[in-house]
Amino acid sequence: MLNPKKILDGMNKMSKLMNDTKEIAVGLVKENNARPTSARTLKQSRIALLERIEELKKRQEWNEASLESLEMLEGLIRASLSKPKMALVGMSDVGKSHLTNKLLGTDKIPSDWSPMTSVNIYIKHVEDRPDFLKEEVIIFSGETEGFDIGRIDDEGYAERHLLAQGDENLLVMHATRSDEEATMSNQARAAVVYLDSPILERCDIIDVPGFGTGDRETDDQYAKNSREVADIILYLSLSNAFMRGPDIGFLKESIEALPVVKNLESSLGNLFVIGSQAHIIGDEQKMNRILDLGAQRFYRTVPQEEWDVRAKETGLSHSESDIRMRFYPYTTNDEKLRSGFEEALNELLETLPRLREEESRKTIDSLVEEQRKAVSMEIKKHRSILDDREAALDRLREIELSEPERQQKTRRHRQEIKTFIGNLMNEDINRFDDVYEEVMKRDNIVRWIEEGKLTKSKEDQQNLVEYLANTLTFRLKEVLKGSTSRFVDRIEGFVGDFEKDVTSPSGFDIGNIANSFNARNAFIGGAAGVASLGGMAAYAATLGNLGAYIIVAKGVGVLSALGVNIGIFGGMPGIMAGIAAIGGPVTIGIALTAVIGLSIYGIMNANAWRDKVAESIRKSFAKNEAKSKFSEEIIKYWGATTISFEAAADELETEWKNHLEMMRQEIKETDSVTIQQHIDELDSYDEFLKDIKGSLSNN
Repeated sequence: MLNPKKILDGMNKMSKLMNDTKEIAVGLVKENNARPTSARTLKQSRIALLERIEELKKRQEWNEASLESLEMLEGLIRASLSKPKMALVGMSDVGKSHLTNKLLGTDKIPSDWSPMTSVNIYIKHVEDRPDFLKEEVIIFSGETEGFDIGRIDDEGYAERHLLAQGDENLLVMHATRSDEEATMSNQARAAVVYLDSPILERCDIIDVPGFGTGDRETDDQYAKNSREVADIILYLSLSNAFMRGPDIGFLKESIEALPVVKNLESSLGNLFVIGSQAHIIGDEQKMNRILDLGAQRFYRTVPQEEWDVRAKETGLSHSESDIRMRFYPYTTNDEKLRSGFEEALNELLETLPRLREEESRKTIDSLVEEQRKAVSMEIKKHRSILDDREAALDRLREIELSEPERQQKTRRHRQEIKTFIGNLMNEDINRFDDVYEEVMKRDNIVRWIEEGKLTKSKEDQQNLVEYLANTLTFRLKEVLKGSTSRFVDRIEGFVGDFEKDVTSPSGFDIGNIANSFNARNAFIGGAAGVASLGGMAAYAATLGNLGAYIIVAKGVGVLSALGVNIGIFGGMPGIMAGIAAIGGPVTIGIALTAVIGLSIYGIMNANAWRDKVAESIRKSFAKNEAKSKFSEEIIKYWGATTISFEAAADELETEWKNHLEMMRQEIKETDSVTIQQHIDELDSYDEFLKDIKGSLSNN
């Protein structure tokens, strides 16, 4: 059965204002001259390993399998050995770009009281700029999957998407609404700015479009994508309108996408919910009261059982007071008001790069070990052919004779699983229908009004709508969790049977000539080639580091550009949260469109108004076709599962046919000298892997 905690654990084994600006930026990053910062060490490790891989690629002609292994290792290094990414997120006009400039000690980032930013702006330290990029500001295009910032030091990839290089004026042209036509015609998807700022030695910063403007849907999507690839989220909400309207729903989605970093002392230690423009409120006590009420509103719109599940899965407390600790005031006008945020952020930036490096090294080491095992099996296959070619030929004939029956069995098994997926989808829809009716009973809604001590105010009514939508979302995920567990068991049987059929056809011992074929690697590798995994992500998670590194190494290019957090801390939980995204858009859509519209203030009876509110909400959900929208999420989830399974099964079949053909050629046609050359090449690659493993241990 699927064990979420095990998945989580396994994966988780990445003027005065102007005068104050430099002080704020420098104060956020305390230099330690006695030793290199962890972020620098991480960067050095990344560069060194990538250079060695590039050197190895040029050293000799590698066969396709060895080259693929090299590229997988390279992909994992690019995905994991990088600085933490910090995203500034929030509605328009909350001061994200203003805060970005203050953190940086510069005014390079476009900042205005209108919704200016229209593409993601990635801000990196000038020392991180690849040699082939020469300017301060680089504008990149993107295809349907966007621009993958993790590959910016990949010269070929970066140059294919390069639109322009220049100074900060490029940001005005391509990254603001002041020239919309240029933005659209150039298809600018990302702006990268290289600056010399202390904070950038510890993290990259992402300044994203404000969401909720209503005039550009792509801005909302940019905001969501950037949030979901971030290791740290700074969520800004105006102090004089704190945690109102869409804030609550968007913050909940942000928490769901945020990677869990267990070694941090506090729950959600990489989340900062900031009451911006705190000088408008001025009084510290009033500001704290605003934060108290905002945290309370937010916490109570999430069902307690969801907080409890998250606490169980992470091993960290998620009480209302725990969440309140992540709420901070901020203003550049008052050092006292901003000091708590600055100190907490500085502490995190001292800790997170080190944790990311540790996790990266463990993950890369795990991949190296897996590859060494594969190399060993491949060498055994070659040697068994050299030792007794006739016996190898007999074993090959046995495999070939069994192939028609195996192929027929596999086709039948695949069809059975597709039917099984369809049945799971229908069962989940029916099961959720019952859940929906139970949650939306009028008596239950009245009870929640009473237990939450909600009033007749429109704000409390809207909070209740959020709570109900969040409850439905949570229950939907619980439904999917149970069915996904059954799906995972079935897939394990499919892959296990395939592996048995190709390595021991008809019970015949074929020795090492087919045992070198890794069915699980091929299967998960095929799934990683599509943009949606659905339930297949859960299967990958059950494979521990094996599933994670294959998904990260093979899928990072497409998935991270889509906003799926598959970094070293995101791991498999990030994949599942990002790809499934079950209920997120549904929750926000219902919350924003559920209009109560009743004149309830004239109702004197103490209980009658509660009944009226409950019935109005029920009608509003029905009018918005809430049940159907949630059911659509179930259909999308299992649809993605089917597509991913088919891709994985196709790749498994293709890889096996290629493996069989290579065996056939080697046994029947390849001379002993050439086979020995293959063995020597594998020995050479194994020596390289041992060298990499040593480097990971010694640095």
